[in-house]
Amino acid sequence: MDFSEYAELDAIGLAELVNKGEVSAAEVELVARNAISEKNPLLNAIISTVEGQPAGDGSLSGVPFLVKELVIHAEGVPCRSGSRALPNTPVLHDSELMTRFRKAGLNLLGSTQTPEVGYNATTETEAFGPVHNPWKTGFSAGGSSGGSGAAVAAGLVPVAHANDGGGSIRIPASCNGLVGLKPTRDRTPTGPDYSDPLFGHGIEFVLSRSVRDSALLLDEVSGPDLGAPHLIAPPAINFVESVAAAPKKLRVAIPRGSLLGTPMHEEALRAVENAATLLVELGHEVVESSLQFDFDEFAQHVNSLWCAFAAEFIDDVTRLLGCSADNKHFEAVTLSCAEFGSDLE
Repeated sequence: MDFSEYAELDAIGLAELVNKGEVSAAEVELVARNAISEKNPLLNAIISTVEGQPAGDGSLSGVPFLVKELVIHAEGVPCRSGSRALPNTPVLHDSELMTRFRKAGLNLLGSTQTPEVGYNATTETEAFGPVHNPWKTGFSAGGSSGGSGAAVAAGLVPVAHANDGGGSIRIPASCNGLVGLKPTRDRTPTGPDYSDPLFGHGIEFVLSRSVRDSALLLDEVSGPDLGAPHLIAPPAINFVESVAAAPKKLRVAIPRGSLLGTPMHEEALRAVENAATLLVELGHEVVESSLQFDFDEFAQHVNSLWCAFAAEFIDDVTRLLGCSADNKHFEAVTLSCAEFGSDLE
């Protein structure tokens, strides 16, 4: 198998070849590792590689995979949250979600970049430098799951872990042309080390290149972990079956302007119109919508939540490592958020 063939396949396609014996898992891994060695120096998406990681004999057996260094973590792999303060030390155990990724057969090859604490819509850190968009280097791959987004879009792996508190799956999906699903709260596990990260806004899942990959993985990993604070009803049918089923007629609201009242680029407006036209051609009803809300009030609440979490992050790191809350260890925006968050009552 060469890289061009490998990069054309999604995770399910690769797993089918391995299952049929047309290619071995070892050969697939070798292609992926060679691609990482060749292409990642330009992208700067992957910041650690590992070997000999365990993987189950599941539906995606032999498929290369990467974990983002934020929230969930994998035994033997660092989880530095994009911060200079945290050491390059392998974690001692898997998060429950990582255990489920392994059970599905995913073969962990390394970890990807995130902005510090995931607090940026682009992935450019003091600790590791910027992640480049594989479609055009020098441009952003988005954030906070920009490392995973660039790696998947470049064909280094067909699917990679990502998480989303305010767009961190959806933004890199948009920037890199990927499938970026943020599942419903509590659909995927976040324990045992975290419980509803970012006060329930943070959701763990993946970035992929196909809808069927995201559907299959959601079937594989969804469900509460031991001690989960909340439970969510299981789907009526599994997600793979939902992808194959003919959709019912939908009534879709589309805004034709910015929700913030700011000017929109003509290309973005054309994309909205093209989406609306396609939905009509597929038999759905499209209506124009102008969502009204108090943006200042919304921003105030969101800012308070995120800054309180930043304050908790810095407090935990400085207490555990004995370092100072200063620009030598943390980025200026993280410190500013934490300062605001510490003053909240």
